[in-house]
Amino acid sequence: MKFTKFLPNLFTRKKPVLIIVGPTASGKSSLAIELAKQHNGEVISCDSRQIYKGLEIFSGAVTPETSGGVKHHLVSFLKPGEIYSADLFIKDTLPIIDMLHTVDKLPIIAGGTGFWAQALMYEKNFPAVKPDYQFRETLHSKTTEELFSELQEKDPRRAGIADPHNRKRIIRALEIIEQIGVVPAIRNVTRKGYSFILVYLRPEKELLDGRIGKNVSQRMEEGLLVESEQALAGLTHTQVEELGLGFKHIHNLQAGDITTEEFATLITREEIQYAKRQKTFINKLFKNYTGKKILIESLDLQERINQVSKMV
Repeated sequence: MKFTKFLPNLFTRKKPVLIIVGPTASGKSSLAIELAKQHNGEVISCDSRQIYKGLEIFSGAVTPETSGGVKHHLVSFLKPGEIYSADLFIKDTLPIIDMLHTVDKLPIIAGGTGFWAQALMYEKNFPAVKPDYQFRETLHSKTTEELFSELQEKDPRRAGIADPHNRKRIIRALEIIEQIGVVPAIRNVTRKGYSFILVYLRPEKELLDGRIGKNVSQRMEEGLLVESEQALAGLTHTQVEELGLGFKHIHNLQAGDITTEEFATLITREEIQYAKRQKTFINKLFKNYTGKKILIESLDLQERINQVSKMV
């Protein structure tokens, strides 16, 4: 039989991409590292909080010391205050994925920003609207509830599918409306040429909450406060708010309005609320995805490795 008979399959075969998502403290990084070691892979971060350098303790970003020798991409590469979006994430990520495939490595996407993972899995036509920092500053004094009400008034369709607690996305929507009148509807079309394997880590709430509390305590001991004060120097209020991560409480701590213990309590509470929002979004993403996928609730690392390895 002639070899040429198989050429069409060779050129049309979809490229495998492993995507590990889940709420904060669910163990995405440790699983990604071990899978990369076993399957000749490299990790691409899909976390909007771990892109900033100088905030590794606060964001829990992987460092050269904690990477296990595995190459990581899109971690700690921007200065705090710089803007990064799902559109830029896609533009940076797809070339890395293609490069890894050319050298027979498995791309492993890992992170808690479900919107970015969704944008990678589906071809989305994002509106070409550049950030307007002056406009964002005019929104600083408004509460998130007030901003969402404004979004409901100006674009009810977009408000109907938006997270009313996600201040950053609400501001971005208002920014787009300010420039082009409305947030365009985006149709989801599965990205061609890739075979995505979606892994959703979803530990039980009680266990996850406990892990979040331990993470906050550990990061406080590692120097979270000193790191944060250095990173926030020179940033505007709006830039601080857009970083998320509970940074707004740093100013209250510095002003003496709250104690260190109260700061840790507030951060823990916000992280738990953030995890809840992450799960809401990823639940829907996981439910709607029709490709290869697996939900893992166990916290045992070896069990996780075994389950995912069967699909790779």
